[in-house]
Amino acid sequence: MAGMKVCLGELTLLDMAVEMRLDYRIGRRIEQGSQGDDIILEGRKSYEFTLSGKMKMDQLRLLQKEVARGEPQFQSDFGEYKVAVKAIHYRADSGEVSIELVEDIA
Repeated sequence: MAGMKVCLGELTLLDMAVEMRLDYRIGRRIEQGSQGDDIILEGRKSYEFTLSGKMKMDQLRLLQKEVARGEPQFQSDFGEYKVAVKAIHYRADSGEVSIELVEDIA
């Protein structure tokens, strides 16, 4: 199966595997004298993405420059999100890259 085309700021990355994680913020309410507790979905959510694929060293340098500019826009089939780059892992011998993104919730 072919990977996804994604954009991170002005950088376009082809054939990337994209994993998406969606976390919901929940709260727990315990009332004295009642049996058990109530879990409350507070409505806020945040996305995390892990991109993996291959890139050449010159693309890695462009990626590092894009990250240095600040919080880039991440665009994919999942939508468009303002993100912070949490981590980049690169293997020079194979060109394999893994990029962790966290949605910037304003």
